[in-house]
Amino acid sequence: MTYGQEPETGCQKKEKKRLKKAIILVVTCVALPVFGVLLGLFMILFLLIAYNPMGLAFKASFNIVNKSGEDMRITPIGMWEGKEGYYGPLPRFYDKYPPMIPNLRNHSIKLKANQKLKYTYDWDDINFRHILIERKNREIYILDTDKMGTSGACIGPQKKSYEIPHPIMLETAPPELIPCTKGKEIKYSGAVQYRPRLFEDYNCNYPRPAGEKDEK
Repeated sequence: MTYGQEPETGCQKKEKKRLKKAIILVVTCVALPVFGVLLGLFMILFLLIAYNPMGLAFKASFNIVNKSGEDMRITPIGMWEGKEGYYGPLPRFYDKYPPMIPNLRNHSIKLKANQKLKYTYDWDDINFRHILIERKNREIYILDTDKMGTSGACIGPQKKSYEIPHPIMLETAPPELIPCTKGKEIKYSGAVQYRPRLFEDYNCNYPRPAGEKDEK
């Protein structure tokens, strides 16, 4: 209370409390329906994404088995379609949950010795090419997987299971690909186009980005 101001009476205090309650009630009555509508829209969007028929059609799984005898971190990577030699981690999805829920843990995945990992991904826009393998001493090696697909045509995984041998059996990963272990996409100068036999038989053309290698 400031100087010269008359103290509030009991009736005035009660009136203020009633006014506050009325304001809270009005705000609640307005906010709840809006919140309900937003929640409903979110659920519809969630279901459309999770059960998208187009996404389900390109969903595939494969196993990665660590036969190296040591713990490591792995990053399955592939060549993106339509990006002229860009490589990055395979877009991973949860396998035990609704069909198309993204799993952001698609790089630098811990894999213990003799452990098996089931990896589910969407191959619609990417060709599985390699598995990057990081040892405890930070050395990174590369395991070649599928030699299929081009930057204009994607093909699903060619095996149900890929085994990781001891790193001594593998080559050191090209420095250009190392950022993929951090979840990044990069342009790889060593990108290879593996043209399907069908294209060769029927003399079909396929996109071949300038500067990229071509193998049948």
